Amino acid sequence: MDGLALIPQLFLCYLYLTGTLAYAVQLLFAYFSPLWTYEVCGRYVVFEWIQTILVILPAETILALRIYAMSGRRWYFIALLAPVIAVQFALAIFVVSQRGNIALPTVYYALADPFHVCILFPQLSIAKVDEAFLALTLAFDSIVFFLTLVLSFLGIRKAGRRTPILAALQCDGTLYFFAIFSGNLLWLIFSLHNRPSLKFIQAIPSLMLTSVMINRLNLSLKKTASKQFSINWSLDIFEQKANLQATLIASNDIVELQVLDTRYQRYQRVY
Repeated sequence: MDGLALIPQLFLCYLYLTGTLAYAVQLLFAYFSPLWTYEVCGRYVVFEWIQTILVILPAETILALRIYAMSGRRWYFIALLAPVIAVQFALAIFVVSQRGNIALPTVYYALADPFHVCILFPQLSIAKVDEAFLALTLAFDSIVFFLTLVLSFLGIRKAGRRTPILAALQCDGTLYFFAIFSGNLLWLIFSLHNRPSLKFIQAIPSLMLTSVMINRLNLSLKKTASKQFSINWSLDIFEQKANLQATLIASNDIVELQVLDTRYQRYQRVY
């Protein structure tokens, strides 16, 4: 199957299966519910990393396919971006599969800190893996942003004008980069410098923002393409109508000339 044909399937999977908003509502309930004890948190906290995988990796896959399409289906752009996604996936699976991961806050922090949260914190021997995951996310976003600008400028130069689709790709790519990059950067800074109970307080807002922005990218591109098709279809109809009118006029002129020629020949025979 062509890689570009996977975009609608990925979009539907991303929209209906990841359940980012439902996941956020569940966590908000858990954070403020007395039923969400430390034991319950330790049992189910691993799903936070799984949800992170389900949000970030499909989004990056869609962005990689956008770059592939903008480049004229040049495979080496996929070869550049795919290893980053693969390493992120491997890091996430590595963290989830390790024994010794703990749920924060611990009992000590739960008594000392007023914030009632539940986050997965890797064991100390691999504590930097989450930071490496976020750093790779920032690197991927930066590469995609740079390639989007370069390929859109090359497309404008080749087309001789700024087409609506190129303009949408350029503007949406810039908006996506600054929105998502800023959220993920805050996530990384808090992870590095905040106290344990607030290390990943930016995680849920960043995941929600990523989900909203990636869906906006797809809907905006689809809307722009639909408008462009409607304009081209209307122009084709008008051109066909004009050609038909010109043909009819030319046909009428020929008929009139033939009638006049017949009358002239009859006139010559009579006289």
